[in-house]
Amino acid sequence: MKPDDLDRKIQHALSAEDAELFGEGGEMAMFEMMIGSFKSRTRGWMIYAMVMTTVFTVIMFYCIYRAFTAPENDVRILWCLGVLFAGIPTGMLKLWWFMQMDKHNVLREIKRVELQIATLASRMKQG
Repeated sequence: MKPDDLDRKIQHALSAEDAELFGEGGEMAMFEMMIGSFKSRTRGWMIYAMVMTTVFTVIMFYCIYRAFTAPENDVRILWCLGVLFAGIPTGMLKLWWFMQMDKHNVLREIKRVELQIATLASRMKQG
């Protein structure tokens, strides 16, 4: 069974009120997730990571420029090491940021499941 088929079956099984409530929390686009990461409890860390990523990226591009314009190979190798040492933290910070966005998506899905369980429990008590 494809995930789309399962989603359609779940939507048909839900009442109109439940379908409206669960429809609001659909999948977010990448830019919505990026902006949403700045609205979470870790907003300060996200801003700090974004600033540091920008700083390391600027340093990396400056080292690239200096490596291409260096007159001697010894100096060029040192600037290339600068590119390496500035590129690694840039990649690590971006990886951390995407992992945080993924964590927020998982938490949102868990909350949706909790809401579904609570709705089911209230229906079982009534019926």
